Amino acid sequence: MRRMSPTEPGPWSLESLPPAVRVLGKATSTASGAIAEHQALTGRGPAVRWLGLPASWFEVPPSPGETSEPRRSLLAALLFSGGVSIVVWALTYAAMNQPIAAGIEAVYALVTAVTFLGYRLTGRGFRTVLRLHMVLVSLMPFVISMVLGGFLRSGGFSLWGLLGPMAALVFERPRWAWLWLGGFVLLLGGAVLADAMPPPAQPLTPEQVAAMVVLNTSGVAVLTFGLLYYFLEASHQEQHRADLLLLNVLPREIAERLKADPGPLAEHFDSATILFADIVGFTRVASGLPPLQVLELLNGLFSAFDSIVARHGLEKIKTIGDCYMIAAGVPSPRPDHAEVLVEAALKMQECVRTRSFVGTRVQMRMGIHSGPVAAGVIGRQRFTYDLWGDAVNVASRIEARATAGDVVVSGDTWELVKHRFTGERIGSFAPTGGVIDLWRIVGRKD
Repeated sequence: MRRMSPTEPGPWSLESLPPAVRVLGKATSTASGAIAEHQALTGRGPAVRWLGLPASWFEVPPSPGETSEPRRSLLAALLFSGGVSIVVWALTYAAMNQPIAAGIEAVYALVTAVTFLGYRLTGRGFRTVLRLHMVLVSLMPFVISMVLGGFLRSGGFSLWGLLGPMAALVFERPRWAWLWLGGFVLLLGGAVLADAMPPPAQPLTPEQVAAMVVLNTSGVAVLTFGLLYYFLEASHQEQHRADLLLLNVLPREIAERLKADPGPLAEHFDSATILFADIVGFTRVASGLPPLQVLELLNGLFSAFDSIVARHGLEKIKTIGDCYMIAAGVPSPRPDHAEVLVEAALKMQECVRTRSFVGTRVQMRMGIHSGPVAAGVIGRQRFTYDLWGDAVNVASRIEARATAGDVVVSGDTWELVKHRFTGERIGSFAPTGGVIDLWRIVGRKD
């Protein structure tokens, strides 16, 4: 064997390879590029542009009965990136003086280009295009491996057949992916057995085989890593969206407890404060507005209230029509529950006095009461976090007795907040179980 000088490029040196092979090194990342492009299209990942191409290249028009837009775009991106890779492989085999392998890749590139353009322009035949290319991407690496003399003589080119099971895993039902994986293993075994047969008339040189081993293994590794990365990121994004949706329905503490233990949840709180608020003359206001403007009015008003509730660390319980219910001291007990809720109520009234919603001024009345409550999650579908007890009923009845623009509290709440706020007694009423004094909050003490 000829000994090479220390300065002479070795068989693994990139400089010793044909130009087309060096170009192929860049093409091994095409799968991860397609995934990044799909993430940019769907908004589920960083906005990476594959090779600087516009996202509109991969937008597929909808077709009745076809699959969702993200899956359509992903298939288009994979067809495009796969087509680029196939062209590079065809040039590579041509440079290596392998005309049969180059011709097979050229035909495959033509089929990919035609199906990509047809699918991209019409959006039809998702399943047909998908399964055609799943078959082709499974068979073509095996065929080329046989042309080159087997698995080892082709530098492990049949490993690219793993794209078939991966495509089945992404686009088909998971159980079908096992069948595709079984087919890949059988074809891979056939390519390995072909190494025992006589070599082809014009085999790859040892240097070319070494280059193919590097390119094939690194390419499949990049593809596998990119696919796993895509699924993990998509999973994290979906989990984040699910968590946000859950937190829009339930308090954070309750949501975390339900995720850990989905069983029934109910608690008793010795002392909490509840507020009910509604729009004065809402029926009259709503009758003079189109339904969409009524919705915009309520959304603008309650969104402003939501911001105040969030800033003060309170818990929004629910809205019913024009009624807005919040609480303090649940699900996390706090000693200042009455004070902080009265402060928030004053901020809410100030918000209403200084703003209009869809060009309409409204007035609110608010009633507050403090006492023991029970709290828990109701229902199995569309569940909600709700409160029960006399304190809830009393707060609702106080709100009904309040006048426009006022914050009215019970005597029990007044005793808890009179050191921070000024107020005046405006009467009393007698619900079941005793007499309740009513106090109107006038303002804050200096």
